[in-house]
Amino acid sequence: QGIQEWKVPATGSYTIQASGARGGDSLDGNTGGSGVNISTTTTLNKGEIIKILVGQMGANEILKPRTDHPFNSPVGGGGGTFVIRGTHTPIIVAGGGGGATSSMHFSSYSGSKAGLNAVLTTAGSGGAYSSHNKATATAGVNGYGATMTGYSSGNGFGGQGGGLLSNGTDFPYEPSGKGFING
Repeated sequence: QGIQEWKVPATGSYTIQASGARGGDSLDGNTGGSGVNISTTTTLNKGEIIKILVGQMGANEILKPRTDHPFNSPVGGGGGTFVIRGTHTPIIVAGGGGGATSSMHFSSYSGSKAGLNAVLTTAGSGGAYSSHNKATATAGVNGYGATMTGYSSGNGFGGQGGGLLSNGTDFPYEPSGKGFING
């Protein structure tokens, strides 16, 4: 089901390393951002069930429009890697990198076109978007998914990243990442 469960074999000190996945690339040569690679040492108890979700690389842009969408396929952000104790107590979470921006259809785009690298904080990095769209993207904070306001369909935004505790904001053509506790 995408989340692995591991039963701790013996009480002791464990070092856990986690890496977030890289974001996808666009067809016009822009590269996805890097995920974070971090580690921690913690005490785990015999018999405890640890849940592990390994983030996957974001999808690259594909030059084949869907019949219900006028543009190329969206570029995906990299998935985060989660190591969780109980239902939603994080041991370690490594954020994934942002997907690259495609400028093939958005000549008015301004800003970085490479995907943003994940950051070493409890807040994510905000996504990039076309400057003419009057919308605001807000990065996820303290385990919650990213949000966006002022958006209307067809403005060219990517989906928002999910966090530990909630999904990112969804849009008609840009589905967002699901939160860990939502699968």
